[in-house]
Amino acid sequence: MKPLRLALLGPVAFGTLLAGGPFASTDTAVPDPTAQRATAVAASVITPTLTLPVRGLLDAHYTPSSVESLYGVTAADLAAADPAGTPTGGPTVAVVVAGRDADLDSELATYRSTFGLSACTEANGCLAEYDEAGRPVDADAPATAQPGDWNVETPLDVEAVSATCPACRIDVVEAGASDEGDLDMAANAAAEKLGAEWVSMSWTAPTWSAPEGHWYDDASTVFVAASGDDGREEALWPAADPHVVAVGGTSVPLADPAAVSAWSDATAGCQNVFVAPAGEPAAAKAACDGHRAVTDVSALADPQTGFDAYTAGDGWEVVGGTSLAAPIVTSLYALSGNHTEPYAFVTNAATDPGLIADVTTGAQSGCAAGDVVCQAGPGWDGPTGLGTPTSPALFATTPTTTATIAPAPSGAAKPGRTTKTKATKTKATKPKATKPAKAKRHRKPVRPAQG
Repeated sequence: MKPLRLALLGPVAFGTLLAGGPFASTDTAVPDPTAQRATAVAASVITPTLTLPVRGLLDAHYTPSSVESLYGVTAADLAAADPAGTPTGGPTVAVVVAGRDADLDSELATYRSTFGLSACTEANGCLAEYDEAGRPVDADAPATAQPGDWNVETPLDVEAVSATCPACRIDVVEAGASDEGDLDMAANAAAEKLGAEWVSMSWTAPTWSAPEGHWYDDASTVFVAASGDDGREEALWPAADPHVVAVGGTSVPLADPAAVSAWSDATAGCQNVFVAPAGEPAAAKAACDGHRAVTDVSALADPQTGFDAYTAGDGWEVVGGTSLAAPIVTSLYALSGNHTEPYAFVTNAATDPGLIADVTTGAQSGCAAGDVVCQAGPGWDGPTGLGTPTSPALFATTPTTTATIAPAPSGAAKPGRTTKTKATKTKATKPKATKPAKAKRHRKPVRPAQG
């Protein structure tokens, strides 16, 4: 995925991903991720999914107050998340990126001060950086290569977390290279080494290139991933992993949030390598013949109804993409406190329909009429999943929720194969980088994110 989008999943500009924590697998002999590293896909550069800004229109796009309003985040939610009101008292969201942005601390400081949010810096312990092995990175360490649009994806991810959950602490886990193996390693380190309970991933790669074994099955971590910004009917890694919460994209006019529709560039589809997790909606299982269906839920992604982001290189821009949607959803999970039941939202939505907005209009470009996998409609659909949240409570734990995942069909996976990974991003004029989920960025009139 690339810019016009930025090739990372990110705001369309960037995407994100969640690794499903609590799914129980019946598979045996789970290989050690570190041992698998050598054969796990020496993919090419993965880029974020993002869509870059229309400059100078900060009053016309989503800011922290409008994001919180859109997703029903209240003062009570933030107070409950951080009762002491300290920079290090709230829940911690980990975001996985490629390379190090040496300006990240100052970029986040500019973003938060502009919108009146309390400081979240490396000095006060609210923001922290780690390498892909989970080792601390010094705040004065030099920048490392960030191919493609990762230099936009990284600040976008932390700013989206800040907008949705100002009370959240942020751990940035920096993969040594923009390839699938390093990014998977970084996500695994976030959960295994740092104890992260919520992990956001905004990049994509072909599922057939996914490493053999399980990277995202930590029972105490919810992994969230961007579905991608290709606008095609396909299921990409890591969103297609049955242990991950796959996040699609919506278009939401700031002046009329009720007019929400599916974003035409959101990637969605069926993944025939993996069996559907037990917690997946029945309609999704039916649409994909019992295989993994992407997506699960959705959030703001269309750069034309995008998010104001700040980067040291480009200043203020309006961005979008599933790279934006992923950290938003990850932050809502953190506010709910649930890090063990990824599919609790299915039960919660059935119990209280007011916790979710069913998106019934919009479709991928070229979608055949009536195809639920690429066209929004009542109930589950590919581009928006079960719908878009109206409160963090949608993701709260429920005593009756079960989330087991079925094993992949024997021989279906293609281990050991090398492939390119992409970040998804969207942007007006920049070239694509290896793509995580792609993102698009727009410097002139915002255009639809391209894939």
